[in-house]
Amino acid sequence: MAQCLEQFVAAHGRELLSLAYLISGNTDRAHDATQSVILRLTERGLDGLENPLAYARRAVANEICDGYRREASRNRVITRLMEIEVPPDPETLTTNAIVVREALATLPVRQRTAIVMRFYGDSNDREIAETLGCATVTVRVLISRAMKKMRLTMGQTGA
Repeated sequence: MAQCLEQFVAAHGRELLSLAYLISGNTDRAHDATQSVILRLTERGLDGLENPLAYARRAVANEICDGYRREASRNRVITRLMEIEVPPDPETLTTNAIVVREALATLPVRQRTAIVMRFYGDSNDREIAETLGCATVTVRVLISRAMKKMRLTMGQTGA
């Protein structure tokens, strides 16, 4: 099997690397993606693959796309953290946190879960729906109702 994989890489490695470079436009990213795919092929083997080259091409394309998604996600978190402003008065932060926590406590558990997953966990509707075992439209309803109730509750407390 190892010999077969060596032959496959010798015959198609450059093509896979070129494909990765054309998709990513970045030499380092292309090398990383190609190496990751070859490593996975080493672990998996070529046995049982009807068309190993098509499989490897698709794997390279997916590896590049996944890398961009991971990077975009990481950049969103970093940007969000950089945008956080610490109020001059630490008492204000504590008071606001208490008000939000109290407003969350008034929500039914499904609404609270949806709010926390969306705004703290940065989850999308599909992820929240999977966690709650409901439809994505239900997630939007839960969040809408929760936000309305929280606004009312926080408005009543003066926050």
